[in-house]
Amino acid sequence: MTIDLVRGVYGHYKGGKYFVLGTAVHTKSKDKLVIYSALNSNELYVRPKEMFCGNVMIGGREMPRFRYSNC
Repeated sequence: MTIDLVRGVYGHYKGGKYFVLGTAVHTKSKDKLVIYSALNSNELYVRPKEMFCGNVMIGGREMPRFRYSNC
């Protein structure tokens, strides 16, 4: 499944808020990557798009790792 990401604020399942700047492609592996920053930091982070858009199991419940909130 392909998930299109939009620029905006995403909530992490642990409670943090992050701004997605966009996506990039790794020059060698061609992996799709998400570029984002914590709202309370100037540091940039990169995570494989598949992982960013994936789910996690918490207490036997499956939930999205990041959820678009734009607030």
